[in-house]
Amino acid sequence: MADRGRIYSAGIYARLSVDSHNEKNESVENQIAIARAFLQKHPEIVLFDCYVDLGRTGTNFDREEFARLMRDVRLRKVDCILVKDFSRFGRNYLETGDYIQKIFPFLGVRFIAVADSFDSLCAKADELSVNLLNLTNEMYARDISLKVKSSRRLWKEAGIYAGGKPPYGYRTSFLCGKRSLVADGKAAQVVDWLFRMCAQGKSQGEMRRSLYEEKIHSPGAYAKYGHVRAERGEEILEWPQASLRTLLTNPVYTGRPEGAEEAGTGENAHEAIITAERFVQAQKALDGRKRQRSGHCGSGTGECCDIFEGILFCGECGKKMGRKSGRKPDASDAGARSYGYFCRGSLRMDCRFCESKYVSERKLIELTEAALETVFLMEGKGPEELLRLKAAVWEQRKKRREEKDRRLEQDRAALQRRGCELYEKYRSEQMSRKDFIYQSGEIKKRRRELDRKQAGKREGQETGREEHGKLHDLKARKADRDRIRAFIEKICIYREKRIEITFRFREREPSPESDGLFPV
Repeated sequence: MADRGRIYSAGIYARLSVDSHNEKNESVENQIAIARAFLQKHPEIVLFDCYVDLGRTGTNFDREEFARLMRDVRLRKVDCILVKDFSRFGRNYLETGDYIQKIFPFLGVRFIAVADSFDSLCAKADELSVNLLNLTNEMYARDISLKVKSSRRLWKEAGIYAGGKPPYGYRTSFLCGKRSLVADGKAAQVVDWLFRMCAQGKSQGEMRRSLYEEKIHSPGAYAKYGHVRAERGEEILEWPQASLRTLLTNPVYTGRPEGAEEAGTGENAHEAIITAERFVQAQKALDGRKRQRSGHCGSGTGECCDIFEGILFCGECGKKMGRKSGRKPDASDAGARSYGYFCRGSLRMDCRFCESKYVSERKLIELTEAALETVFLMEGKGPEELLRLKAAVWEQRKKRREEKDRRLEQDRAALQRRGCELYEKYRSEQMSRKDFIYQSGEIKKRRRELDRKQAGKREGQETGREEHGKLHDLKARKADRDRIRAFIEKICIYREKRIEITFRFREREPSPESDGLFPV
């Protein structure tokens, strides 16, 4: 037990939750005032600093100012923490209890919740009442979360727009006393035009070119300038591919609310820009092109595996180099293909266009192998160090795989819970049989996707184990994906037909005159 006669250095902690509404008794100013009033009655406690987290939930302790408070505790600058009440400190029953009953006593920190009349310095603190208070706070947080989700769902079904910035093609307006989405004139016409082109089989590249030629601002530029077409003196940039893809896959344009989880939820919640039939046609066209692209060789294993994926960049614009294939003109095998890399920036239509660059995969492999052999000799790297480097890369990949496995399991558990919720809704007649079958089918589809990912990961793990078992063979092997990543961090392609290679084991970055540069 702490000594009652000592002088304490105090930190006042205040938090305004994301679900608060700035009520007077919960404002951070009021929380700090209550703590300061307590300090005036206790001269043995001297204020060191105040720590305030605004708009941060109490269900976890991932908060910037709380982290700063704990740093000061570890540095022995603070040995007493004051809060207005337990709920301001945290609403997670287990974590809050661990801090108050285990961590703070271990660190020798006095904890005071003023409004709850709790002071850890007092003998025989009522542990049961503390646990009950923390449990109540956690239940309150969960209840608030459910109420917020329920309210948002009801707003969507009633056609009330509760989001922030409206999607491109819409603006917000108050109709019949509620905030709703309404078609935004010429921007809505652009949306309709894009869906018509997509349904007709136009590629996204063709649509982006048409947008640029018509001088139609991208969604970001439209928000900046306030009109659809570029006027004199305004910079016209091509539409980002992600913006176009997001627009073409958003069912909000059929009148459904954004984020609607169930088919039929909130249909005709706001003015539709396109028909549901047009949206379905566009999705079929997009899916067809996606399947067509996946049929081409671009990644995977074997001859067509991209061994430079993720490490090859344009030295001028900094973009990742793209990969393309072509039929080998002198190949007897009709299926044989050659591969090469080009700067994606050279495909831009606007002022951010980058000079065209190209290098064949065969030539790049030859240069990379020659560079590795040269650097091995210059650096004096022996087989043991090469094995160590390879092992380190394999361990990093193993950790990434484990993290992906964890996320897959979380997704699988979430789908399981979602399936149970749907079944309960169907049994309680809160959902029609049609919607239940549709949603169940979507869940099964997602489960199959997760199963395919899991199967692919197992195959990758087996391959990794095999490669890990062949470490002794590393230096003698020809260029492959693992060998490249074991020794090379980045490759940049420049004009004048030269490349710059950054090696993982180099102690310095290569300069333009160094041996890191090799002519293409």
